[in-house]
Amino acid sequence: VVTVPTAPFLTAYERVHNETYEGYLIDLLNELRKYFVFEYEIHTSKDNRYGTISDNGTWSGMVGELLNNETDLVVADFTVTEERMKVIDFSYPFMSTGIGILAKRAPYFLSPGDVEIDDRIAEGGEVYRPMVFYPVASANDLPNQDIVEYGAVRGGSTQAFFKNSQNAVYKKIGEHLQKNNENLPASAGEGFQRVINESGKYVFFMEEASIDYYMGSTCAVTQMGNLINHRSYAIGMRKNFEHKESIDRAILKLQEMNALTRLRNKWFARPTVCDKALDKVYMRNALNLLLTEVKQ
Repeated sequence: VVTVPTAPFLTAYERVHNETYEGYLIDLLNELRKYFVFEYEIHTSKDNRYGTISDNGTWSGMVGELLNNETDLVVADFTVTEERMKVIDFSYPFMSTGIGILAKRAPYFLSPGDVEIDDRIAEGGEVYRPMVFYPVASANDLPNQDIVEYGAVRGGSTQAFFKNSQNAVYKKIGEHLQKNNENLPASAGEGFQRVINESGKYVFFMEEASIDYYMGSTCAVTQMGNLINHRSYAIGMRKNFEHKESIDRAILKLQEMNALTRLRNKWFARPTVCDKALDKVYMRNALNLLLTEVKQ
């Protein structure tokens, strides 16, 4: 089994004599073994890529390893695409997702008791932070401005989607990504870190499941706009793989037993507590501002 380690799908941690993995995909494999008996050994992709086709027709990443008979299965946050389906097979999907935008959460009139605030501005005994607005609210706004940079995982299906899109706006986004390689990190984790570090000057295209994970790990980020290009994750395999039917039946059984939903909720729970707390802060401070204006 070949994979690209991406939290929380798969995370490696060191033991004394070997490397062990944990995450959503380990749980998925163990659930599949309840209905289809098999043994597996995990190794990471040689180039740490999912798989895109080059100009000379060769495939990189995990797709390339499948085609070269270096592995039997791709088990990762591996997107089903038309281009990949031409050369490999996919199992029945185990997760539905879509492309979204991860952004730094803008600070709105936060008070000292709500969060830690630097560079605070004191006025009349109250401490406020200036309201911040993004110059963009969705993917459609990105090509028409030069304040916020944007990126995606280098060589992944999200970059390929924009590159090959027939939609005029998305095609512009694809051209921008192609010209600005410095905005294309090697992993979703690197993209998340850049969103955090650049405080509103950089947003990152990634799939909804990963956005859910990062929003669940910190209140500092949020999803901007709606999802685009709904897609699915599935297990990749060579054409005519002898165990495809058994894998498909096992995944369908997990779906029927609600096991796939339980796994997603375990590893990708949305941060509802965080959202509710921040919404309460924003509403209270907005109300305070309104009352101040009325009194004046």
